[in-house]
Amino acid sequence: MNDQLEVFVLKQTDYREHDCIVQVLTKEYGVLSLFVRGMKKTTSKLAYAFQLFSLTKIEVDLKDTERMQTVKHAAVVNSNRLLREDLELLSIMSVVAELTLKLAQHHSLYELVQQTISLIKETKQPLTILNLYLSQLVELEGSQLVVDECVRCGSKQGIVTVSLEDGGFICESCNRLLHLPMFDVDTLKAIRVISKAKMHHFDKIQDYAVNQLSITKLLLDHLQIHSGITCTSRRFLENFLIDD
Repeated sequence: MNDQLEVFVLKQTDYREHDCIVQVLTKEYGVLSLFVRGMKKTTSKLAYAFQLFSLTKIEVDLKDTERMQTVKHAAVVNSNRLLREDLELLSIMSVVAELTLKLAQHHSLYELVQQTISLIKETKQPLTILNLYLSQLVELEGSQLVVDECVRCGSKQGIVTVSLEDGGFICESCNRLLHLPMFDVDTLKAIRVISKAKMHHFDKIQDYAVNQLSITKLLLDHLQIHSGITCTSRRFLENFLIDD
């Protein structure tokens, strides 16, 4: 039986001389590994369909017993070329792709990645979109930052910093023992807004988009500390971006 699926291309790996293994995200099955025969040949009709971050319609005969599924046919729905040609967007999408593969067990990721790609292509604040994506991952992992009060004493007053170890805001009183570097008010507001917002709130939170690279680093560190999820693509990202 032939199954037709729309997939987002997340990763390519060379296999043998002319073939590739392509990992894709599907709405129905999460992440699938596809065997694409002859993809590296110059005459391949499938190479264009499996460029990174493309939305592609594929035809496969899905078999639960096979680790890799063999592609029979593929056609591009949207190449998302800009995401590969712009270095800033490429660095951001590399993080999205890597973490999506590592968190493939969450079945809601297809819609989240779909929203992320759509917004990143349209906005002048792509890093804010990345942070919304990261915040959603933190929520899916059940390790949300505490941003309504001090995570140690519960005080809603005098918030001055964030403790990654404790997982949330810290007030001035508690920080006398911790001696953590303090954040300015605008950055603390931005962290709170990003932690509570969803993708569809983007238009309403753009005015809070300050120090977004610092927030990206904070969220990636939080994922690593509380969920054990590392992201090697962050080095590529940090090489191309500076704080706003």
